[in-house]
Amino acid sequence: WLKLSFFHLLPLLFWAPASEAMAAAIIGFKHGKLLGLQEAELARQRAASLRALEARERAKREKEMIKVVLAKYDKMGNKGLDRNELKPMLCDYSVESFGRVETVTEEDLDFLIALVERHGGNRDGVVQGSEIIAVCETWFAWLERASKIDAFICRFDENKNGQLEKEELHAFLLDLNKGKPFPSEILEYVMDQADFTKTGFLSRMEVARAVAIWYMWSGHDATGKAAERSRLTGYIDKAKLQGLPVKKADQGCCTVS
Repeated sequence: WLKLSFFHLLPLLFWAPASEAMAAAIIGFKHGKLLGLQEAELARQRAASLRALEARERAKREKEMIKVVLAKYDKMGNKGLDRNELKPMLCDYSVESFGRVETVTEEDLDFLIALVERHGGNRDGVVQGSEIIAVCETWFAWLERASKIDAFICRFDENKNGQLEKEELHAFLLDLNKGKPFPSEILEYVMDQADFTKTGFLSRMEVARAVAIWYMWSGHDATGKAAERSRLTGYIDKAKLQGLPVKKADQGCCTVS
């Protein structure tokens, strides 16, 4: 139906009778450049119209999704989801999206709520409106890489508290870098930006964020996902990232053994 909606934006094609072929060719030659510019402008307009339509359709789908989610999980009737309501919603979402049961920890909820409330939230711990969509998108990004992140934590969590502290993060990043040293500023930056809840250690979703940040600096994502484009990297200080030492070719290729 999208093609039908945009059919009227397509440039009309005309053909001339055979007796006028030479004249048409001359006119086409003279006006070729102009036609090229016109076609480019039409293509730009079509692309802009398509983006606008996609945005409207996305907004419509999101509105319907929010309505359905609230109808099922908003037990308090306050048009939002608190921690106790978010947890079953995310559990169900895990099963429906990936066909597996995923435990939702308190640290997961801390991270998700803090992330979505950073933009326009009233910091009351209740997720509302478009924040519900943001939570689902972030959780989806986490589920895509959860098994690898859990394996990383299991391997580098020396004190077995289920989190990575700064020293453990350093060992992890060093392993990503094939044992080759990297600037100390990178460790400081990754720790600061990944520790979104400012607890002094990284929960599992923050470890996923740390990998994404490492990718943004090194150019290699250990989870095999385009993490820098996911919700996991929201509110990263990219200006500070630009000021960090540039990764050199002899500083490793960043793989996990």
